[in-house]
Amino acid sequence: MNCEQARVAMLEGDRSSELESHLGGCSDCRAEQVALVRIRETLREPSLWEEPPPDLAERIASLGRAAVSQPRRQISPRVFLPITAGLGALLMAGFLLVSTPADWEFDLKGVGSGATASAFVAGWNDAEGTRLRIEVEGIEPVPPGHYYEIWLTSVDGRHVSAGTFRGDGVINASVGVRRADFPRLWITLESVDGDSGPSSDTYFDTA
Repeated sequence: MNCEQARVAMLEGDRSSELESHLGGCSDCRAEQVALVRIRETLREPSLWEEPPPDLAERIASLGRAAVSQPRRQISPRVFLPITAGLGALLMAGFLLVSTPADWEFDLKGVGSGATASAFVAGWNDAEGTRLRIEVEGIEPVPPGHYYEIWLTSVDGRHVSAGTFRGDGVINASVGVRRADFPRLWITLESVDGDSGPSSDTYFDTA
């Protein structure tokens, strides 16, 4: 077993004697074992996963097989960790979506310049605050120097940003306040002007 095969095995949760033998003689792989196990445990967290495509497991396994079947060149084992971490980040960004039923969901009303657009919001309450998934359709791409910003606002008028985006698509966001305390959810068009507060150019609003 070489270093690439050992790292794939660690990501898969393999505890074979062949892997243990390799780790016993390879200080580089031992040094990276904790990081690889952490990535594997993170990817196994049930609350993060949406129902994956049926062929996802085979596609990931194929990537691993392709990597270890390439003609061998003299490459430092340390090169593999950034690749592995990058794969983990790609999986997290592309596939790790909330699988549990939303605590609340609603259609967000398009207003003003966004009157012809639509948005659907799903939200989850957790110990850290609120997680959001917003599906936006029909909104114009932002002009240069601008961006759309998601806001939560309390009854007494305090604003908290939940993130920014630039056009149609699915936005996954997390904000450190409870929606019960910040019930207004709205989206504005902002310019890169150094002003940290919301503009008056509103595209979607619950109010």
